[in-house]
Amino acid sequence: SADLAVVHEWENIAITVPATLHTSVLGGDRVELIVPADHPAADRTSVSVAELPGERWITDTTGIYAAWLQQSLEAARVPYEMAGLVDEHESQISLTAHGLGLSLVPRLGRGPLPPGAVALPLDDHAPQRRLLLVERRDTVDRPALRAVRRALHWTAAQVLAHGLSAQAREAGAPQPVAAGRAGRGVCDGGNQP
Repeated sequence: SADLAVVHEWENIAITVPATLHTSVLGGDRVELIVPADHPAADRTSVSVAELPGERWITDTTGIYAAWLQQSLEAARVPYEMAGLVDEHESQISLTAHGLGLSLVPRLGRGPLPPGAVALPLDDHAPQRRLLLVERRDTVDRPALRAVRRALHWTAAQVLAHGLSAQAREAGAPQPVAAGRAGRGVCDGGNQP
């Protein structure tokens, strides 16, 4: 059995946690709009789907974002085309970078963007994932787990503030340590070799 785990839940679809477990919120993971770098909206600081009439969209087949996107486009009476149904975020981003359509990807659901793709925040109330730390109630007072909990909360705050982009790494933003390097600490300040 595990002493703690990081899980996510959708803001409108809460997970059920047994009474033997304790949860704390690490943060929220919002969806971002991915557009080609030469798209007219690429230089904007944010955008609403209602401002994107006639666009081609690449989305997943049955996900929360796909349902939200279609409902939002139809509610705004914006013409659109579903150009591709792709369940993997990196493929959606690659197709977008090549100008085949726009996509929605959770911020933590992607790595650095390839050349040709730009991420924008949405003005719309898009679905958000809550990142939760789930712990066994009978182990929360252990000193080692308190240290891990503090490190996870700190790292989550840094990653959510700076993202996982190449630009954040170049700016010295903390990055999570790769598996197998736990002996060096939870975070090395972005100075990984």
